[in-house]
Amino acid sequence: RDAAGPQQVTSHEVKEQLEMPHNERSLYSHEQLRPLISPRTVAVVGASGRPGFATNVVNNLLEAGFGDRLFVVNPNYDEVMGVKTVPTVADLPPGIDCAVLGVGGRKAVEIVGEVGAAGIPTVLIHASGFAEGGGAAGVAMQQELIAIGRRHDLRICGPNVLGLMNFRDGIVLGGQRFPGRKPGNIGIVSQSGGLGLYLTQVPAKDTILYSHCLCAGNGADVQTFDFANYLLGDDSTKVVAMAIEGIPSVARLLELGDNARAAGKALVVYKAGKTERGAQAAMSHTGSIAGSYVVCQAAFKEAGIVEVPSYDDLVETAVWFAKAKPPTGKGAAVITGMGGVAVMACDWADRAGVNLPTPSQQTLEALRESVPEYGTFTNPIDLTANPGGPDKFESALRLVANDPNFDVVVMPLAPSPSLVEDRPAAVCRVAAVAPSTVAVYWTSQWLEGTGTDQIAADPNVPLFRSMERLFVTIKRWEAWHEFLRTPPNRTSVEEGRASRIRSVVDQYAPTGAGSVALGELASRGLAEQVGIPVVRGELVQTSEEAQRAAERIGFPVVVKALSPDVLHKTEAGAVRVGLGDAALVGSATDEVLANLRRYDPSALVEGVLVAEMLSGRHELIVGARRDPVFGPVVVCGLGGVNVELFGAPAVSLCPVDREQARSLIEELQGAVVLRSHRGRAAADLDALAEIVVRVSELMAADERVIEVDLNPVLVGPEGSGAFAADALVVLQS
Repeated sequence: RDAAGPQQVTSHEVKEQLEMPHNERSLYSHEQLRPLISPRTVAVVGASGRPGFATNVVNNLLEAGFGDRLFVVNPNYDEVMGVKTVPTVADLPPGIDCAVLGVGGRKAVEIVGEVGAAGIPTVLIHASGFAEGGGAAGVAMQQELIAIGRRHDLRICGPNVLGLMNFRDGIVLGGQRFPGRKPGNIGIVSQSGGLGLYLTQVPAKDTILYSHCLCAGNGADVQTFDFANYLLGDDSTKVVAMAIEGIPSVARLLELGDNARAAGKALVVYKAGKTERGAQAAMSHTGSIAGSYVVCQAAFKEAGIVEVPSYDDLVETAVWFAKAKPPTGKGAAVITGMGGVAVMACDWADRAGVNLPTPSQQTLEALRESVPEYGTFTNPIDLTANPGGPDKFESALRLVANDPNFDVVVMPLAPSPSLVEDRPAAVCRVAAVAPSTVAVYWTSQWLEGTGTDQIAADPNVPLFRSMERLFVTIKRWEAWHEFLRTPPNRTSVEEGRASRIRSVVDQYAPTGAGSVALGELASRGLAEQVGIPVVRGELVQTSEEAQRAAERIGFPVVVKALSPDVLHKTEAGAVRVGLGDAALVGSATDEVLANLRRYDPSALVEGVLVAEMLSGRHELIVGARRDPVFGPVVVCGLGGVNVELFGAPAVSLCPVDREQARSLIEELQGAVVLRSHRGRAAADLDALAEIVVRVSELMAADERVIEVDLNPVLVGPEGSGAFAADALVVLQS
C-alpha cells in the first residue's frame, strides 16, 4: 500500500499471476463437477436466519427437499430455519459434497482452507473483493485460494460468484428464488452472474427453456469452459449457451470443441470485449489487422463454436438449436399471406446466404388445387390473405413442410382476426410431425401479441422477432452441421521439419534478453532458408554496384537502403520503385542512402538492396504473430489498394496445411479479385497457400519467433508463383 491507496495491477499482470500456470490443465470432467452442480449433501457457512445470500441458499435447499442432507456452520446459533448448526467446518460429518460460503473475503479464504482440510471436494464462494477489482490485496487473496485448491485438490467456484442454478434437479446454490421452475434443455454458462441470471428471467410461458444456469465469477479454479464441459455430459441438456468475456485457455477451448463435436451438441457463444487488442504492441501491419477478437474468431471457428454477435441473439439462437431438426442440405421455404413479407424474406435470405429452392412438382400441383389462383407458388409461397379458411392454410403448410426440397419452413405470423386466429395452433400441429423445421417470424411490433405464448412454449417451433436473425441463424445451423460432418483436422509440424526450422532460427536469434526486429536483409535470409520464396535481389554498397546488379536482374527494379535500425523504410524515404535504366538506379541509390542517414544518423547502414520489380501481380499480406492468449496465428489479407476495400483478413491458428491455407484464402472478403475475371487469369493460389503454410510452420515450430510480416506478397497468374517483396521477422531470445 502507498499513500494513494491500494496498489493497482494491470489486467495483463492479473492474467500472468492467476491464469497461466493453472491453464496447463485439461477441462474438469462431468464427474469432477458433479458434487458442485448436483450435490447430494451441502454445508452452508454463514447462514443466520437474517436475509442474505447464505440464508437464501438454505431456504432454496429446504424447498428442494434436502432435509437431513443439509448442514449449517455458524458458532453463534443452535439452529437456522430449523436446521441444526455446527460451530466449525471441522465439526461437519463426513461425506459432504459441497460447501457454500456466505462469509466475507478474508474469512472466506480461511474457511476454504478448513473445507479443503475436511476433505470436502467442492466449494462455492459468493464473496467479492478478490482479483476482479485489480487491487494487489484482492489479487493476493485469490492467489491464496488457488494455492489452497491445488494443495487439497479442491474444486473452487468463484469467488465473486452469484450462484449455480440446477433446474434439472431443483438445486439452487444462490440467493435467487425460482419457485415452480420447470427444467428445459438449454444450459446457460456465464462468466458474469448478472448476464447469466438475466437470461433466466423469462415469462412463465418459457419456463421449459433451461436445464442449468452456471456462473463462474472470477473463475479462480472452475471456469466457464469447465461448466460447459459438464453440460456436454448432461443428458438433459441439448445445447449450451455461453456469455463470456475472456478466453482463459485456447487449449481448453479446442478441447471443449472436440468434446462438443463428439457429443453432437452446439456451443452457442456471445463474447463481450470484442474491441480489446492483444497485450503485445503490434510492430507491423500484421499485428494491426489481427487484433485479439479477430484471432478469437479464428479459434472459435476451429473449435466449432457457434458465435453470435450480441447478447440479444443468444437465447433465440440457442432455442433454434434446441428445437431444430438436422438439415439435409436443401434450403428453406417461406410461406406467407403477405406479399411484402415475402419480398423482405428474399432480401434477408440472400444476405445470409440461405438457399430458397423451388417446391417439388408434386407440391406445386397440390398447392394449385387448394390455394386461390392469384397466389404465388414459387418460393416464397404467397397463400394470400385468405387462402380459403383455416383448413386450407394448415393443408398448404403441411404440404410445404413435407416437401423433401426443404429443411426449414419459415412462417411469418402476427396477431390475426378471428377467421385465422388458430394459425399458431396449426403451425404447432404441423411442426410436431413434419420432417422439416417449422419456424415462426413474428412480424408485429406487439411482441407478446396473441399466439406468441403458444409458439414459444412449443417444443418444436423456434420463434424469432427479427427476420434477419432468423435467416442468419439458419445459416449458422447449416454451417455447424457441416462442421459435424467434416472429420477433425488438427495439423502439426512434422518433427524433422520443425528441427530444421529451429536450426535456421538459431542463426538469427538474439543473444541478449528481450526481442529483436531483424532488418530486411536478415528477415529475407531467414525466410528463404525456411522455404518462403522472396523477390530476387542483390545487396550492394555503391551506385556503380547497384547499376551492374540491376542489369543482371533486369529492369525495372526497386532499390532500398537497408538498416536493421529502421524498420519502416518508406517513412525514411529509403525506397525507390520502377527504375527503368542504369542512370536512374545510380541516382536513386545515392538518394536513398542519403535519406536513410538523414532520417537516423546513428543507424547501422547495411547497404542497398536492388530487387526485381514484379508488375501486374496481386498484392497480398501474409504474416503471423504470437497472440498472448491464443498463441501463434497466421494472417492472410489483400494488400495494396484492396486493403481499404477488403480490409478484414483471414486468420487461423498455427500451423495450417495446404488445404486449410487454400480455405483461408478463399475466406477473404475480396477473394473474388484473385479468381479469373474480365479476361484476367486467376492468381496462383497454390503458390500463395504454400507461403501461408511455411509462415504458419515457422511460428508453430519455434517459440522464439514472435512476429512475421511479408508485405507485400506478389502473386502472379497460375503457375507463375508468389514471392515476398518485403519481409520483417521479430525474434526473442
